[in-house]
Amino acid sequence: MRKKGKTGVALLMAGVLLFTNSGFVYGTELESPVQLEESELQPEEEGTEEILTEEIEEETEEPLQEESGYGELQTLGEIEEWETTDVEGLEGVEIIQNPDVPEDSTEDGIEAEGSCGVQAIWKLDEEWNLVISGSGEMNNYGIRTAPWSSYDYLIKTVTVEDGITSIGESAFKNCSRLNTVTLSDSITAIHRNAFENCSSIEELYIPEKVTEIADSVFSGCEGLKNITLPEMMKTIGDKAFSGCSGLSEVTIPEGVESIGESAFNKCSDIETIDIPENVLQMGKNVFSGCSSLKDVYILGNIEKIGDGTFSNCIRLDEIQLPESVNTIGAECFLGCSSLKTVDLPDSVTTIGVRAFSGCGSLESLGIPEGVSEIQEGMFLNCRNLQKIELPESIISFGNGVFENCSSLETIEIPEKVSSLSDNLFSGCSGLKEIAISDGIDSIGNSTFSDCSSLERIELPSNVTSLGIRAFSGCTGLKEIDLSSGLEILPQYLFGNCRSLKTIQIPKSVRQMDSYVFFGCTGLEEIDIPERVEEIPAYAFSGCRSLKTVGMVDSLTSIGRYAFENCSSLKSLEIPDSVRTIASGAFSKCSDLENIHLPKKLHTIEESVFGNCSGLESITISSNIETIENYAFQYCSRLGYLTMEGDAPGASYRSFFGCPEDLLILVPSDAKGYDTAPWTDYKVVTAGSEEAEEAEKEKFQNTVTSVTASEKDEKAVIKWKSVRSAKSYRIYRKEAGGNFAGIVTVPAGENVYVDTTVSYGIKYYYTVKAFSEEDANGFYSKYPLDVLFYMPQTEKTFAEAMPQVSVQSVLENGGTRCSIRISWNRIDGAKSYRVYQKEAGGKFVGVGNISDSKGYGGSIAVIHPNVKMGKTYYYTVKGFWEEDAKGTCTKYPAGAKVTVPPVNLPTPKVTTKSMNYCTVDVSWNKIDYAEKYVIYRKEAKAGTSFKSIKTVDRYTQKYRDSTAKMGTKYYYTVKAYVGSECSGYQKNVTGTALPSAPSLYGHAFSTATQKYTSGQKKVVVQGGIGVRWTGSKSGANTFVTGYRVFRKTKGESWKTLATVGKNVRQYKDTTVKKGTTYYYTVRPYVRMADGSNLWGNYDTNGVELKR
Repeated sequence: MRKKGKTGVALLMAGVLLFTNSGFVYGTELESPVQLEESELQPEEEGTEEILTEEIEEETEEPLQEESGYGELQTLGEIEEWETTDVEGLEGVEIIQNPDVPEDSTEDGIEAEGSCGVQAIWKLDEEWNLVISGSGEMNNYGIRTAPWSSYDYLIKTVTVEDGITSIGESAFKNCSRLNTVTLSDSITAIHRNAFENCSSIEELYIPEKVTEIADSVFSGCEGLKNITLPEMMKTIGDKAFSGCSGLSEVTIPEGVESIGESAFNKCSDIETIDIPENVLQMGKNVFSGCSSLKDVYILGNIEKIGDGTFSNCIRLDEIQLPESVNTIGAECFLGCSSLKTVDLPDSVTTIGVRAFSGCGSLESLGIPEGVSEIQEGMFLNCRNLQKIELPESIISFGNGVFENCSSLETIEIPEKVSSLSDNLFSGCSGLKEIAISDGIDSIGNSTFSDCSSLERIELPSNVTSLGIRAFSGCTGLKEIDLSSGLEILPQYLFGNCRSLKTIQIPKSVRQMDSYVFFGCTGLEEIDIPERVEEIPAYAFSGCRSLKTVGMVDSLTSIGRYAFENCSSLKSLEIPDSVRTIASGAFSKCSDLENIHLPKKLHTIEESVFGNCSGLESITISSNIETIENYAFQYCSRLGYLTMEGDAPGASYRSFFGCPEDLLILVPSDAKGYDTAPWTDYKVVTAGSEEAEEAEKEKFQNTVTSVTASEKDEKAVIKWKSVRSAKSYRIYRKEAGGNFAGIVTVPAGENVYVDTTVSYGIKYYYTVKAFSEEDANGFYSKYPLDVLFYMPQTEKTFAEAMPQVSVQSVLENGGTRCSIRISWNRIDGAKSYRVYQKEAGGKFVGVGNISDSKGYGGSIAVIHPNVKMGKTYYYTVKGFWEEDAKGTCTKYPAGAKVTVPPVNLPTPKVTTKSMNYCTVDVSWNKIDYAEKYVIYRKEAKAGTSFKSIKTVDRYTQKYRDSTAKMGTKYYYTVKAYVGSECSGYQKNVTGTALPSAPSLYGHAFSTATQKYTSGQKKVVVQGGIGVRWTGSKSGANTFVTGYRVFRKTKGESWKTLATVGKNVRQYKDTTVKKGTTYYYTVRPYVRMADGSNLWGNYDTNGVELKR
């Protein structure tokens, strides 16, 4: 509909309207300007072009405070060009009218209307206010859409007038801009989804006759903050307030008997809720996701807390349930991460799955006696749960009940429980002790996996079944007693049980599955039971400490990589019953030296002995038909192959990476060794002279493999056996000395313990193998670099003393000096402390140094805080612990060093004239300076520098308030260290002048009334107002006056006006609109001799534009 326009007018009142300030000087009329003769002023007459007489360096001044008595410059804006019109009652007066004033509607308009019930109508006006009037019920719009739905994103208010008795289903659904709802008291029902997703409603009053909030009535009303529910309310439907994230408070009336599913779901601002005593039923997830809910009071006799009722109420920290409660639903408190205290009444008999899952703050809980089952995941991820009291009524556990309860340390399993479920205690890394009742007959998959603190488990004799990974990852497990009824050890049963050193497998065991002891790095010995026929794949893979494996004649096969990386396994007797050794079975067994291959073995499969770097010899029986590719790859010490029959099938890859001097001993009648790969190596007939000579040569070229380690303050020397050796001789030397024999041992011994070593001395050991007893006959080669160094004990450490040396280090051309302190490293020291003193003084610690290397070499540090020309002493202590703590070493008396005198650089001085006619003197910091002295003299012949101030080392600025205004001075500064001083500058001038005023301003407009031929007119006039701060010629004296200058870009400054000392602003009405101007102001002082002393000024000026 079209609107009639109303004329909006603004009337200027009679009289003269002036935008003026006291003291504001106009460019066209100077009010009482300062009376000065033009000849007395340095610049030329007003309006003439002039270049200011003095070039001033642009410097940063301290901010100047506005002088008292002068307020801030008011903002002056341009007056718009307005139209004029005549207004009734003001004939003859030309007035101002703003053409941009919006027109107002002169009548109400209806945008749309129609019926919404048998006797109900609706109207939507142009302001998007929807009114429902008439009588009776509104239509429901569950399937069809409301007639105003095309306006749902525009509707702002809804008013339901008296006579209407119900709000229809989905009536105002998705009215996202609706912010005000007025409901008449005649309403008795609000149907489902009525206000769903009305996200802008903030508050709402529900009429008293309404007894039910139907399903999803206010679901998604994110902006709803306050709502009043009538006392007659009996039912709150499903999702009634779901997603009302702004609702911070709600009072459930006393008469409410039922609260529907997800009624307050995700009401994230609600903090407190009282559930009245008449409430007997609550649906699922009623308060789920109420992330601010902290206090809950259940006052009635409700029997069941439904599934997910308080799930993810992350601030809920305690709750007390009434005695009437017998059931806690599934996931009831799931994700309540702050929940610490829950009082479960004795009436509780059922607790649902995952009821307390994710309650990360829950520390303890007592389960009532009537509960018979702990259901799945009940305490999953309760990481702070330390104590749980289980009644004797418990007969079963669901899966994962205590999974990841990492703080749980001890638990007792009730007697009636017959099995431990899957993942029951998985991830309980703090569990140290568990009492398993005699009634347990089975343990599920991963039941105790990753219980890293569990050290001992005693299984009842009734346990006949263990699940996959039952004890996997129990890295602290040292001892476990397996029951005699076990028959199967499943996959990963003890995987990565790194502390398990020994285990007795019951004779009843007939099967071991793959990975059963995988990664048991501490396992040292194992006996395979008689009933076991196969060692499965990866069974002992990664058991790096395994030294002894007992195998029985019933064994028929060894699986893939069964003993991979068993690096401590030296020898192995494989029974002849074994028919198959699968690929990789002994790969990376780096210490394996001897192995007996069974007679029934026909194939040496791929990589069986790959990377067995300690294997020196092996006998291949006549039954071996094939040696597959890479069977012996990278057996880098393999020197001998003793073949008992004809050449088996092989390729060059079978011995890939083996030594080129591999010696192959074959029977005299053997066949097939005249082809590759055998021809790639030396093949000789066993027992022949050629073989003896070849073995001698190989023996003499063998380098013994030797190691040295410390045990019980002794040196333990070990070596690998050399084939055909009859004796070994051990040699030792100190660093810088020569090897000397210390003992000879017979063949068969591979360890010698040297008890004569001392702390702090580097020893080197080596071993020779001899072909005859008592170190006679020919001998092998030997290593020269086997180092042994016995670390200090705390007792011997205290007797050590570092040797300290010092040296001064000049820097920066002799202007700075530091001290370099160095000392020998003390074995066992984890840190050092450096001490300093001056002659006649006491040692004081000046710094700590950490040391992770441990021994050998030296340490050097730089100490920079020294004074030139001084003498210092330094010493050092070593400490047994970090941060200079614990037992310390002895320390030397002190190493002396004298610091040479400093060559102080000359300070670079600058000056600046400041307000009150003072001079600021500044200079750069001089390293090591102890003080600075400031000097001054007048800039004329016959004067000399005199000190005017001495300041400390931290000061680099001085304000000279005694300078005479207008007098030119020379300033200089000297830096001092003791009696030593720097050079100084001689030609830095400074003069006390009035400081440059700070400038600012704004464009302005004025409007005045004038009469022309009896007709009133409004005249608009514009210009630029410039303002400045006052300049002083003394502490309490302002300068004599100011001169104002103006220019445009590229031009020179021109004088506009000269004003008196009390003027702080100037109004320039001679400017052109749209042109940019620059203004500056220069102060001056009338001197006693009648001349003018001109002050500093802002050479850039302030930029202004009308």
